[in-house]
Amino acid sequence: MEKEKQTTAEVDKEQLEKMIKAIEDLTVRIEELNKTIKHKDAIIEKLQRMLFGKKSEKARHAEMMANMPTLFDLEYPEESPSSARALQNIQYSRKKRCWNKDDLGDVERTKIVIEAAEEEKKCPWCGKEMEKIGEEKVRTRVIIEEPKIRIEEIYTETDVCPSCRQDGEDVLFKTEAPLPVIPHSFASAEAIAHVANERFVKSVPYNRQEKEWKWLGLSVSRRTMSNWIMAVSELYLEPVVLKMREHLLKEELCHCDETPIQVLREEGRKNTSKSWMWVYSSAAVSRKPIRIFQYAPGRGSRYPKAFLEGFEGFLVTDGYGGYSQIENTKRALCWAHVRRKF
Repeated sequence: MEKEKQTTAEVDKEQLEKMIKAIEDLTVRIEELNKTIKHKDAIIEKLQRMLFGKKSEKARHAEMMANMPTLFDLEYPEESPSSARALQNIQYSRKKRCWNKDDLGDVERTKIVIEAAEEEKKCPWCGKEMEKIGEEKVRTRVIIEEPKIRIEEIYTETDVCPSCRQDGEDVLFKTEAPLPVIPHSFASAEAIAHVANERFVKSVPYNRQEKEWKWLGLSVSRRTMSNWIMAVSELYLEPVVLKMREHLLKEELCHCDETPIQVLREEGRKNTSKSWMWVYSSAAVSRKPIRIFQYAPGRGSRYPKAFLEGFEGFLVTDGYGGYSQIENTKRALCWAHVRRKF
C-alpha cells in the first residue's frame, strides 16, 4: 500500500514539473508575441500617420523614401576649390529685389491735383495771373469706401392723351415695371450678389452680415439672406446646373469623387450625422470644362448612378466599390490613388 502511494506521488510530481515547464514556455511565448504585437502596432500607427496625417503627398513620399534602405552607397567627388569660388561669386553677384512702392496692382486710380487758391495764382511781385508749368507727384494713398445702402421705390407712370380726352375718349398708357429678382421680395440683384459674395467668396457668415447691415441702417435677418440665396439658386442657378450636366454626360471622360461633410441643423438628422459631397468633373483637356458639386445624405451607389444616368464614357474614380454598379461606363482608377500604394 505504501509503495502504491509513493508511486502515485512520484507521478504527480512529474506531472507538476511538466505543467510548470509548460507554463514557463507559454509565458516566454506570450512575451515574444506581445513584443511582436507592439512592434506591428508601431508600424501600423506610423503608416496611418503617413496615409491620413496632415501632410502633403510630397512630404509623405519624401518620408517613405527616407525610410527605405539604400541599395548603393554612392561616393561623390570632393568639391574643387575653383567650383566653390564660382559658386561663391555667383552668390555674391545676385542683386536684391527692390520693392516698388507704387506697385499697388490694377486697382482703379484717381489723380488728385492740389490746385492753388485764387489769391495764390497772382504773382506776389507784379500782381499778374500766374500760369501752370508742371506737376510733381508727392505721395500715393489708398482710399477705402464703405458700402452704402439705399432704398429705391419704383413707381409706374400712367399717361393720357389730352386731345382724345377733350373728344370724350380716354386713351391711357401705363408703363410696366421690371419684374423683381425674387417674387414678392424687396431684394435687388445687387443686394443678393453682395450677400453671396460675402458668404461664399469672403466666407462671412450670415449673422455677421446681419450685424453689418444694421450698422448701415437696415435691419435684415440672417434667415432672409439665406432665403434669398436658396431662392435664386432654385430660380436661376439650378437650370444652369442641369444644362451643365447635359454637356458633362456627353463627354468621353468624367472624374468622380466623394468626401464626407457635416451639416448643422439639418431637418430630421443629428448634427453629428455624416453627409457626403459628390463632385463630377470633366477632363482637364476638355473644351467645355465642367465641375458640378452635389450634396447627398449618404454614400450609396444610387447617388452617382442617378446623376450619371446616360453617361457611357470613361469614369475615373478611386477604389470605392459603389462606382462598379454604374452601368454602361468604362471604369478607370485614379493614378493619384494608385501611387500611394508604392
